Amino acid sequence: MRQQKADRSGVDTLRNHFIGKLIPGVGRWGELDVLRGWKDDFLGDSLHEQYTTQLVGGAVNLPATAGGDHGGIIGFRTNAGANNFARLWLGDAANSYASLDADEGWLMFVRMKVNVSIAGNFHVALGARNVAGTRVARCGIHSWVIANNWSIEGTDGLGTTRTDTLVAFDTDWHWHVLDVYPIIGARQIDYWLDGSLIGSHATNVPTDILTPYISVYNIDAAARSIDVDVWAVIPRNL
Repeated sequence: MRQQKADRSGVDTLRNHFIGKLIPGVGRWGELDVLRGWKDDFLGDSLHEQYTTQLVGGAVNLPATAGGDHGGIIGFRTNAGANNFARLWLGDAANSYASLDADEGWLMFVRMKVNVSIAGNFHVALGARNVAGTRVARCGIHSWVIANNWSIEGTDGLGTTRTDTLVAFDTDWHWHVLDVYPIIGARQIDYWLDGSLIGSHATNVPTDILTPYISVYNIDAAARSIDVDVWAVIPRNL
């Protein structure tokens, strides 16, 4: 059962309306621009100024190509080489990373295209983690563990568990929504793809303060790439 707090009703209303703006068929909403200036209450590829890249044999291009829903595509590229990766954080260490609290809950919206075939072993992560990677809440691809399907992962101090959504990933553009919120005695991750709930995960979801990130990671030696058109986060501790 999802926990509810009396003073969260306005936030839940905003969340539902915002989903309606980005994903047809769920609620209604007007203009995205009313959220400009929220800074760490709303974080997006065209609305938030601070980014930190973390690269090993890879690159993050901001933007990589013209076009897209919001004026540009963020390109994540890795070179051909095992364990190469390209990662982008919201915020920076000097001015404090953007922070997300699972006890309050948060939503992440990503419009993404994977530019490689499903062959080989690689990892695409959309979510939040600590810098060390010992606390993680994310969705995406873990093809060396759950081949060919979108999946959800939670990592806390007790271990790592994953949920297979049984929905095959492909190389098309998709809307991904990661909804993290407290439930009785735990925290839950709901994973929505193009407006449909494809999986939920409530094991080893960390309670720590985490930083939003996106990454692509090679397991084998093949080059990988993804394009991101929209990246936005709404914490519920507004």
